[in-house]
Amino acid sequence: MAFNFTATNKELPLKLRTNIRDQNASMEASMTAIRASTGIDFALEVHGDVLAFNKAIDGYENRLGDIFFDASSGVLDSLSRCFSTGCADDMIKEAVADACTAKVLAFRVKLEGRPSGGAYHPLSIENGTFFVDFYSDAVWSNVDEVSWTKLEDIPGI
Repeated sequence: MAFNFTATNKELPLKLRTNIRDQNASMEASMTAIRASTGIDFALEVHGDVLAFNKAIDGYENRLGDIFFDASSGVLDSLSRCFSTGCADDMIKEAVADACTAKVLAFRVKLEGRPSGGAYHPLSIENGTFFVDFYSDAVWSNVDEVSWTKLEDIPGI
């Protein structure tokens, strides 16, 4: 289920809300780039226990706006580069559109650690939703890995 991950959600700590607000322009730019690459007007959602996750990410508490949306080091920017590269091939672009029927891009926060040897931010499509997973022990690690992912290798495409 989606969590209201916006600067207006007063459930979030003030520092996190201001961090989200400060990254809004970067988030919008990345979403515009994704829309241009894929032809899909994705809704962006955050799934999971965001409040607990925010506390669990040692050293990065109240920086989820930066982690998710920063223009030079955020995961959404890296994902926009993945889509730009992959969707340059019309066949891959069509396969992404066919798989992403829900037109939802969801960041899924997980309180467990990253599986040994697994991707830092695995990508998948489940029930028509495009997921990017975040683990509490590797929340801002190897972000560029997302941009190198080949769309045709993502489960669900």
